[in-house]
Amino acid sequence: MATPKHYIFAADGATLVYTINNVIKRDPPISLDVPKEIAISNLRSQGEITINGGISAYDITLEIVLTGSNYTAVMSALNTLKTTVLTKTNYYLKYDKTLVNNASLESIKVRLISITPDTSRGNLTKLCYCTLTFRALSW
Repeated sequence: MATPKHYIFAADGATLVYTINNVIKRDPPISLDVPKEIAISNLRSQGEITINGGISAYDITLEIVLTGSNYTAVMSALNTLKTTVLTKTNYYLKYDKTLVNNASLESIKVRLISITPDTSRGNLTKLCYCTLTFRALSW
């Protein structure tokens, strides 16, 4: 199932770093309501304190497809992704609210954890499946 385009902006929120065109899966889905409470526990005591109205940090996983006309073009796209979007760096992940309307964007503060190419799917001559994992709200 196709999902709207995703855009990675620098920490200033204005500088576009990378556009992700081919998102094939997003976890959690865009429509998911993130729990609106934070649980704080202490290892020395029992139980926890719950703060209503807060949002805990959570992971966002994007499965994407990088495409190219041949193996060299696919590997070039992968290298561009890896050298442009760096791990342990703060970004804004923005995405179109719908497939047809790219005028309004939702925005989430994220930190890239990993980029993992899946070489077992396909033969890399036309496409490369990758998984990008972000930690949302963790600056």
